Amino acid sequence: MKLKTANNFINNDQHRFLILNVVAHLVFFMGALITGGIYSNDSASYLDQANNILNHGSLYCLDWDSGHIALFYTLRPPVYGIFILVIKIIAQNNFAIIFIQNIISFILINRLGNFFRYIYSGKNSRLVIIVCLLFNPIYFIYVNSVNSDF
Repeated sequence: MKLKTANNFINNDQHRFLILNVVAHLVFFMGALITGGIYSNDSASYLDQANNILNHGSLYCLDWDSGHIALFYTLRPPVYGIFILVIKIIAQNNFAIIFIQNIISFILINRLGNFFRYIYSGKNSRLVIIVCLLFNPIYFIYVNSVNSDF
């Protein structure tokens, strides 16, 4: 009886979609944890901006003590810096930023799957999203980096 229940769970389109969504996020998150490769060229300036907002009330996105260049007051939009700051207040680890980004991405992909199911009522309409993302892994790489491009 349990085997039949498990088969019904996996054969359900929504459950397959959720499983693939979770597995894809977990694989890339674990890869980021293992390699530590969560930083891009822009990461340092966003982390500096979050630090400057907290310590100096400024949107400046370079190290505060390295001198000030006018361009770097407006180079980075402040929303991601504030996002980092809020997470850093709760957890000092940069992997917490990646974890929250994965949760947001999971919810976004799930909502997109629901939209696809509503628009295209085919049985596997949601799976198209996961397949497209798996063939374009840069999305998951950006989700797992300190970068505002996810």
